Amino acid sequence: MVASGDRDPDVLELMGDKILGQVWKPTEDKFIFRILVKLSDAKRKTDQEVKIWTQEDVRKLLTLTLTKRMLLGFIMSQYDPMGLICLLLIILKINLRDLFGPEINLGWDDPISSELYDRWTRIISMFLQIGEIVISRAVRPEGVYDIPELIAFADGSLLAYACAIYIRWKKVKVDETDPDEYYVRLVCGKARVTPARGTTAPRSEVCGFLILTRLLKVVLNSMDTKPSDVTIAIDSQCTISATEKSGGLLAPYFASRISEAMSNLSEIADETFVHPIQHVPGGQNPADIPTRDTTTPDEVREDSVWQAGPHYLKLDRNMWPFSRDFIDILPEQELRRPKALFNLAVMNEWECLLGKRLSQLVVSVMHRSNSYVKTVHVTARLLKAQFDQDRSKIQEALTVRQSVFFWGSGEANSQTSSL
Repeated sequence: MVASGDRDPDVLELMGDKILGQVWKPTEDKFIFRILVKLSDAKRKTDQEVKIWTQEDVRKLLTLTLTKRMLLGFIMSQYDPMGLICLLLIILKINLRDLFGPEINLGWDDPISSELYDRWTRIISMFLQIGEIVISRAVRPEGVYDIPELIAFADGSLLAYACAIYIRWKKVKVDETDPDEYYVRLVCGKARVTPARGTTAPRSEVCGFLILTRLLKVVLNSMDTKPSDVTIAIDSQCTISATEKSGGLLAPYFASRISEAMSNLSEIADETFVHPIQHVPGGQNPADIPTRDTTTPDEVREDSVWQAGPHYLKLDRNMWPFSRDFIDILPEQELRRPKALFNLAVMNEWECLLGKRLSQLVVSVMHRSNSYVKTVHVTARLLKAQFDQDRSKIQEALTVRQSVFFWGSGEANSQTSSL
């Protein structure tokens, strides 16, 4: 067993330089990220050693033929299980998306276009010059109180959606008159590329919120000491509005994701206190960083906003730029269609013909369906059972001709209106 700060060379040699696939320096208690650039056109894994490109090889990129197979292999060789450098790796995935799609006629070993080639050579050159990224492994320093709190952020764009979870510890005071001080570190993050089609900014933001709640469950279950409370902050007013709505008002895309997210938060609330979802200005949301393809290596260093959290998290809670003031708005396409009411033109004649009870039953069916055709078929079965004085006739499917017969000139005598 190797402990943080261990300096015994024999023990360190037995352990090697990795733990669970991640490079770790126990003496300094630091994670080391090395983004290895491997550009191979091999169709399958072989025993042949793949060349690792270095900063001295930048000029060779000008004569290298880049293919989809080569770039995908480069991206899949990266390892970041905690999402600590996901804001850099998402750049690769965002640009990889442009190599796929029905309108892209590009084989696995075909050279990419000149426009894409220029873009990829700039990206690879940047990664070759990054060097090592050193990040502290421990998220709890010495001299803090035992119970922390979690602050979680989420965001989304047309390029990607992401989330980040921070842990905040209150430092032990040397003197009671000293002001409160806090230590904040990134626990983990996650970023995913949005689909190339069918994505809107509100949908991407909802997806960011969903993966945040999933990640929160994982983090909470892994903590021996549960946090005192959990705070969630997002800059999407649509997402916050959706969490305040009944599931019956939301269209399927929003409804399914909001339902799962709220279920996750309910499970989290069984373990600790969860504050109402807060709104944070977009410029002060750290989860906004991985949703762009313009991130620089400096934004992932140990003292960056991404790793150390926004500066305001080191202040008292009443000084945070969070609020519950948001515009209650949702895109029309994310709301369920209003139900259509099929109103009877001459209600008195229907009641005389069918009787009040059956007439009310027919109207009830009309209120429950958005489909005119379905309503005609269902109510026609009721009418047939009534005219035949046989309740079992309700179970018999009717033809279009029979439905029209029992409805008479239903289309001419009915009108539709919306709620």
